[in-house]
Amino acid sequence: MWAYKFIKKDTRLQVPSFQTFLKQNHDILKLWCEEVQEPPEERIIFPLRIIRFGTYFFLLFLLVAALINPQDIYYTEECYKRTVCYTECSKSYFPEISCTESPITFKYNGNRYNNFFTYKRPDVKQGQGGLEKYEMCKGYIGSNTGYPFIKHLGRQAHVHTCFSYCINGDDDYVIGETRPNCVDLPTDERDQIICLYPEERCETTTAPSELGPYDASLSPEIAVYAMLICTPIQFIFEFLCVMLARMKVFNHESTWEPLRLLLFQIAVTSIFTYIIAQSVYFIEVIATSGRPALYFLTLLLSIVLDQIKSVLFLYVIYLVIVRRFMHLSINESEYVKPEILAIPKQENALPRLQVFCLKTLESTTFEMMSMALISIYTIFVLFQLTVADIFGVPDSLLAEIDNVFLSLFFTEIILKTFASNLMFLFDIFNAFDAAVVIISEVLNIMGIVAKGLGVLRLLRVVVITIRKITGNQSKLRHQSKMNNPVESVIKILRAIVESKELGNSVKKEAKWAIEIIESNKLYELNFDMAAEEKSMGVEAKAWLNITTEAANDTTQWFERDLDDFLKEIHRDDEEPDPNKLEEEEERIKQIIQVQPRIWNNIIKIMDDFDKWDFDIFKYQEALQDAAILHFGFKLFTMYGLLEKFSIADNNFTNLLTQIKNSFYENNSYHNVLKAIDITRNYHYFVKHGELMKHLSDLNVMACFLSCLMADLGHPGVNNSYLIATKHPKAIRYNDKSVLENHHCAMAFKLLLDPQNDIFELLSEAQYWNIRQIIIKMILATDLSNHFELVMAFRGRVSTKKFPEENRAEDKQMIMNIVLYASDHAAPCKGSIAYFRWMANEMEEYYQQGDIEKKLGYTVTNFYDRTTCNPFIFQRGYISVIVEPLYLTILEFLPAVCRTDCQTKGLEENKALLDQKIEETKNLMNVSMSTHELNLVD
Repeated sequence: MWAYKFIKKDTRLQVPSFQTFLKQNHDILKLWCEEVQEPPEERIIFPLRIIRFGTYFFLLFLLVAALINPQDIYYTEECYKRTVCYTECSKSYFPEISCTESPITFKYNGNRYNNFFTYKRPDVKQGQGGLEKYEMCKGYIGSNTGYPFIKHLGRQAHVHTCFSYCINGDDDYVIGETRPNCVDLPTDERDQIICLYPEERCETTTAPSELGPYDASLSPEIAVYAMLICTPIQFIFEFLCVMLARMKVFNHESTWEPLRLLLFQIAVTSIFTYIIAQSVYFIEVIATSGRPALYFLTLLLSIVLDQIKSVLFLYVIYLVIVRRFMHLSINESEYVKPEILAIPKQENALPRLQVFCLKTLESTTFEMMSMALISIYTIFVLFQLTVADIFGVPDSLLAEIDNVFLSLFFTEIILKTFASNLMFLFDIFNAFDAAVVIISEVLNIMGIVAKGLGVLRLLRVVVITIRKITGNQSKLRHQSKMNNPVESVIKILRAIVESKELGNSVKKEAKWAIEIIESNKLYELNFDMAAEEKSMGVEAKAWLNITTEAANDTTQWFERDLDDFLKEIHRDDEEPDPNKLEEEEERIKQIIQVQPRIWNNIIKIMDDFDKWDFDIFKYQEALQDAAILHFGFKLFTMYGLLEKFSIADNNFTNLLTQIKNSFYENNSYHNVLKAIDITRNYHYFVKHGELMKHLSDLNVMACFLSCLMADLGHPGVNNSYLIATKHPKAIRYNDKSVLENHHCAMAFKLLLDPQNDIFELLSEAQYWNIRQIIIKMILATDLSNHFELVMAFRGRVSTKKFPEENRAEDKQMIMNIVLYASDHAAPCKGSIAYFRWMANEMEEYYQQGDIEKKLGYTVTNFYDRTTCNPFIFQRGYISVIVEPLYLTILEFLPAVCRTDCQTKGLEENKALLDQKIEETKNLMNVSMSTHELNLVD
C-alpha cells in the first residue's frame, strides 16, 4: 500500500498515524479493517482482501514445503527394494536357508550399516531359480553413489539396498572396512552380494536445524528463509491487488481499458489459483507419507516471525520514508469528508525518495565506503585468480564471499539507476559495469565459476577506480549554441588574410582590423600622438582626453606603484613558515572569540576550504554571526594582504562587522552568507584557475572586497521593481544599474569611514587603482550586461594573445567575469548545495511577487508563488545565463575547473532539473515552498 503511493503519479493521501498506517499495511489487520482513510471508489473490496491474504498464507506454506523438500515417497520406494531382494533370495534357495546374516559391518558415505544378509548367486545347473532377480539386486550396487546427499546431515540418504560381498576397489566411500578382498576368495565366493534386511531403518524427510522431539519438531532456519523469500513475492502481489482495486473503465467505447482490466483480473486470479493448486499437492504428499508436524509447526513459526518482522519493518518505513517524504495532516479522519476529497492532488512523493538516494550516493562518506569496498574486492579477485589454489581455499567459500561483494555492487547499481531516473545506465562505462555485475551475480546463483569472468571483474574494478579518481569524463562535452558575432567577423577577416587573390594592401587592412577587434578597442578614439603632436594644441589634447574614457579611469593617472611591485616580485617562491601560520591561527582565534569545541570543528571544516564543494552552509551554521569575521581574517591572512598593506586588525574587524550589518536579515538569498559564498568561490578560481600569475596583490584585495560588497545593502527586490515603483534609488541613478550603483556607493561609504579605513596606508596611486577596480567589478554584475560581458570575453579568449601582460583591460576583464561567475555559481555546485540556494533564491523572488500583488503591480515572471514552477525557471536560467557563462570562462581556466564546475555540477543539475520538470509538468498547483525545494529534510 505505502509503495503504491510513491509510484503512482499523484496522491491525495497524507501521512496517517502509525496505528492507521499499520491497519493499512499489516497482513492480518488489513484483512479485517476497511480502508476508511481512502475514497470509497479506491478501497479494496473484501473478496479481494480474502484472495490477498489467502495468497500470502498458502505462499508461505508452499515455500516452507518446498524448502523442506519432502522426499518420503521416493525414500519409501527405494527402501522397498530391500524387501524385494530378501524375498527373492528366500525364494531362490527355498527350502534351504541360505540367506543368512552376514557379520560384515562398515560405514558408507556417512551411514553405519551392520544388518546384512548374504545373497549368493543362484546355481542354474543345480536347478536354483531367480537368477534374474539376483542380477537385479546386484544392479542396485551401481546406484549407491547416485543417492541424494543430505547436506545439513552431512551424509547420503539412508536408502541403500545391496553392496559387494568383497572389496573390489570400487567403493571409495566405505569407512571401517571388514569385508575380505576379492582376490583372496575362491572364484565361486566372489560373485555374491550382501543386502540389508527389510527391517533396516529407512530415510525420512528432515529439515535443517530441527528443534524438538521427532513427532513435534520444527525448523527455525526454514521458517526464516521462507519468510524472507515470501516478502518480495507478497510485495509484488500486493501491488497488483492495489492496482486492480484502483483500475476503472472510464471510456466504455475503448477496447483497451476493459481489456487491461480483464488481463489484470486474469493475472491475479491465475497467481492465486496456481499457489492454491501447488499447496493442495504438497498437503496431499505430506498427509500420506510425510511428517505433518514438522511442516505445520514450521509454518506457524514462519507466520509468527513474519508478523513480527512486518510490524518492525512497517515502523521503520513509517519513520524513515512515509513521514519524511509524504505530507503531514492534522486529522486523518477528515479524509472521509467530501470537502477533503475535493482537495487537489499533491505532488508525487517518489522524486523525494530519488533525491534522498541521490544525496546519499553523492556524499563523501558513501564515496569513501565505495572505494574501500572496491579496494578489498580487488585484493580478493587477485587472490582468487592467483594463489587461492595454492592455499587450498574451497571454491564454495570463494563463491560465497564473491556473492556477498556482488550483492553489494548490485544494490549500488540499482540505487544509482533509481536515483538518476535510468540516466546512470546511458553512460557506456556504467552500462558495462552493470552488465559485468549482473552476469556475475546470475552465474554465481547458477553455481558457475569461471576464471575468465574473474579477469573481467578485475578489469571492472580498475575502470571504476580510475573513473573515481579522475572524475567521470564520459559525458560528451556540451557546446554552447550561442554564436558570437565577433568570432564570425574575425573568421571572415582571417579568410581574407589567407586569400591568394587579394592584394597585400587589403590583407594589411584586414590584419589591422583583426588586431583592433581582438584588442576590444573598436569604439575607442585612436590617433597617432607622435604624428599629430606638433600640429595639435594643448587645448585640443585636453578636450580629447576629456571626451574619452581615460578621463575617469584613474588607473591611467599613475604608473604601477614601485612598492606594490617589490612586495610581489618573489611571491611565487615564498614558503609558508609553520610557526607563523600557528601564530596567525591563534590571532584569528583571539579576534573572533569562539569556544574551543567550535574552533576544533571549524578546523575540520576548513580542510575543504580550497575545494569547489566546500560546505558553506555547514561553515555558517558552525560560526553563526562570527562567520564573516573568521572568513575575512582567514582569507586575507592566507594571501598575506593584512601584512602587505599594513591593515590594522581593529579597522578590518570594524569593516567586516559593518558589512554584515549592512545586509537585511529578512533577505533569504541576498544576505551575508551569499557574500561569503561569492568570495569563497572567487578564492577557488584564484587558486585553481591560476589567476595569481595575472593579478597583483592589490588586484586580489580589490577582488575579494568586491565580492564581499557586491550585494551590499540589497533590499531584496530587483532593478525592475525599483524602476517601476519610482524608488528614490532608481531616480538617483537614472534607472541605470540601480542596485549595482547602490552597492558601490555603500561599499565606499564603509571603506572611507575612519573606523573602517583599511586603505589609510595605501599610496595615492594604489587607492585610486583599487577604487576603479572595485567599481568596475561590481557594476559588471548587472544582469543586463550579461551578453556584452560574455561575448567580449569570448572574443578576447579566441585570440592567442589573451591576456596581454601590459594590457590593463584584459586584467580587468578577467576580474569582472570571474566575479560574475562566482555570483552565478550555485547551479554548478553539488545538487544538495544547489537546491538549498535555489530554495533561498526562489523564496526571495516570491516575496517580491507578494509585494507586487499587494501594491497592484503586474507580478514579475516566475515571481508568483501560486503559479511558478521553479524547476522550469531554473532550467531557463541555466540555459540562458549560467551555461554560456561557464562554457566561456572554462575555456580560459584549467581542466580541473571544468571537472568541478561542469562535469560534476552543471551537467548533473541539468539532468536533475529535467527530471523534476517531467515529474511536475501535469500538476495543477506547481507552487513549491522553500522546504520542498530542499534536497534535505
